[in-house]
Amino acid sequence: MFIGEYGPFVWLTYLGQIFSLLCMYQTLNGDLASGLQWYILATLCDLFDGRLARSFERTALQEKYGQQIDTLSDMVNFAFVPVVLLLASKLSLLLRLVLSGLTLLSVTTRLAYFQQIEDQADQPLAYFIGLPAAYAGLIYPCTYLLTAMLAPSVWPMVLAMGALLLAILHVSRFKVAKPGKKAYVFYLILAVLVYLGLGWVS
Repeated sequence: MFIGEYGPFVWLTYLGQIFSLLCMYQTLNGDLASGLQWYILATLCDLFDGRLARSFERTALQEKYGQQIDTLSDMVNFAFVPVVLLLASKLSLLLRLVLSGLTLLSVTTRLAYFQQIEDQADQPLAYFIGLPAAYAGLIYPCTYLLTAMLAPSVWPMVLAMGALLLAILHVSRFKVAKPGKKAYVFYLILAVLVYLGLGWVS
């Protein structure tokens, strides 16, 4: 009836996009802490959607679709959401636009580059080159929580510096080890703690 794939192997990916939409909605309505709580949920979906997908038997076409939809979801989660965070901030208009442009360009460049090299590689790479876009989903909530507890007035400047640094790191040539099981457990615990902390400061 409809194009696309709707099996359980893509449900978590789709759910992450919805959580990112709710993050953007809350942020644009002035509730940044609640918005970032949704963002953490979106990031967790991205963190575990690949593992969930691989637990199902899929055709080659379904695997390819999953890779494509995951890349497009990364655009929503780690390019569009940071741009909304920037545009909704109290930074000057020029700075908001410049940083938003750098964010979009760095994430799209990164995603296109890795799509290119993965298509050429015989087997998955053992490491990342540059900082994965998904790390933004933990960095922004963590830095906001820290500034909200210590010095709320400096958040716009922290956001600006963070966005600039992430844009550079996304496209820089340095190796980042792929996370193992212990790293996934650490990210999950960190996400839960930050989620609860954001509820406390909201």
